[in-house]
Amino acid sequence: MPIYPAIFIACGACTYFFRAEKGKAVAIFAGAMMCWQIIESSLLRPDYLTYFNQVAGGPKNGYKHLVDSSVDWGQDLPALKSWLDHRTSSSTRLYLAYFGTALPRWYGIEATPLPLDSSAQKLSPLEPGTYCISATTLQQVYSFQHGKWTNQYESAYRFALVRAVHHFDLTANDAVTNESLQRLRFARLCAYLRKREPIANVGNSILVYQLNQRELDQALYGPPAELAPSL
Repeated sequence: MPIYPAIFIACGACTYFFRAEKGKAVAIFAGAMMCWQIIESSLLRPDYLTYFNQVAGGPKNGYKHLVDSSVDWGQDLPALKSWLDHRTSSSTRLYLAYFGTALPRWYGIEATPLPLDSSAQKLSPLEPGTYCISATTLQQVYSFQHGKWTNQYESAYRFALVRAVHHFDLTANDAVTNESLQRLRFARLCAYLRKREPIANVGNSILVYQLNQRELDQALYGPPAELAPSL
């Protein structure tokens, strides 16, 4: 915000400087920019919160630069419900990682929450289906594994995965391992999805992906998407 007064003064100075010789050209340019702003605002309605200009890639790519209150307040559950009603069938498995405090069921969204409930004795497998993930959650801003996927996260994930395979009884220590594995697996899935284009970007704040079994195996057990192929 502190930059706005300086920009306004600079715009006024430019107008004053060019007023004599190029006043007409400046007026045409200013009018064109105003029309462009009006058109962009009209096309974006009602998702004004998620506005990004064309230099930044537009509203659809805003989540790649900023998230949280700049894009995602958890405001798009109604829009997601509308999208699901028109684009998916009831037989499709639906997963949801929602950044907000509202209850998806209140809007009629029956989805398996991500990451899954870590209290179960056995690790629940992820299945092919539709994965809806809020932009802030996708970028793992508030996760224990925040940011990009690293070698440290990969080592911890592999260790937790091996323990889950070889330990069938959920002792106190295994419960901690299971919870850690749930978080790590979801973070690894998000790292994979960050390298993919979503099939939909609902309200520019909830990204939708369609994953089959091969893609899930690649996301969870293949070479990490955000690490070098040699690793």
